[in-house]
Amino acid sequence: MITPKQQLGFVRPLAILIVVILIIAGGVGYYFYKTSQEQRGGSFEEAILLGNVAEKVTKTGAISGKQDRYYKFWIDEGQKFLVTISGDVEVWICYPDHSSALRLEREEGTRGAPLSARFDGYHYIVVQSFDSGRHIYTLTVQEFDETTDLSTEAWKVYKNEKHGFSFAYPRNFRIVEDYYCGVSSLYVENPVVFEFALIQDIYIHLAQNPVICLEVVKTDKTIKQLLDYLKEAVNKRAKLQVEDPQSPYYGWPPPEIESVETITIGDLEMTKVVHYTGPGAPLTSLLQYYVTRPGYVFVFSVNYDIRCGTGTGGDCGATEKETLSRILSTFKFIK
Repeated sequence: MITPKQQLGFVRPLAILIVVILIIAGGVGYYFYKTSQEQRGGSFEEAILLGNVAEKVTKTGAISGKQDRYYKFWIDEGQKFLVTISGDVEVWICYPDHSSALRLEREEGTRGAPLSARFDGYHYIVVQSFDSGRHIYTLTVQEFDETTDLSTEAWKVYKNEKHGFSFAYPRNFRIVEDYYCGVSSLYVENPVVFEFALIQDIYIHLAQNPVICLEVVKTDKTIKQLLDYLKEAVNKRAKLQVEDPQSPYYGWPPPEIESVETITIGDLEMTKVVHYTGPGAPLTSLLQYYVTRPGYVFVFSVNYDIRCGTGTGGDCGATEKETLSRILSTFKFIK
């Protein structure tokens, strides 16, 4: 006959065993739940919907083992949006056709960049890990306008001691020195003593791409004198290139200076010039900023393809134009 004490001795180990099994089962279930959550969004077709970016969307996630995580969000053609990421991951932003629009390199800290949509439709963000470690990241997507906070504090700083200036620039751009910009080639009697280009990483190997250029022109002329010379050269080029029936550019829209205005960005007064460059660089427009220093003129420019939405010219220079404006807000002379 089993006594109550013997029954208690039998029940207690059984109860402990059941509790242990439940704990293990719960842990295994939680592991598979977390794993399944972290493996969601493994392709464009399975991309995780981010929701309404007009209201700012933030997602925190984790990836490991050389995983890719795909997100998608809807945005209309021409609408600007801002993507920021923190964490030791790399990010690609892609258009609705899955072609790459922007790359944010893998590094510590928060980085981001604005972009303009070329098409209506779902745009994609691909978060990538490149080793077996587990990486936590925070992704934010929001609508972008002039009031959106895009801090330049995390940008790289370029300093040129020889010509005495410095500025900050985004981490997804790289500087290419001795890049032939050709923007100020009209000023033949005023030599360009220094020039370089700022190019987004995703465009670095392409022949046709939006480029931010800086040319340091040695001259004692005023900006007005340089612009008068530019207008004369533009008119001369127009006659040579588009008014001659024998020219291959006959009938093309002539080069034209569209606007000239004096503006202030940060502490610098400068002259902003927009002009269509004509058949010398077909279907290309140019945005320029002229900044003077005794004996020199600093010419910042963005050249961009005006055929928006045709698969060329990135986002028609919208990213570069906005980036240049913010770069100029950090530009300063250091000697």
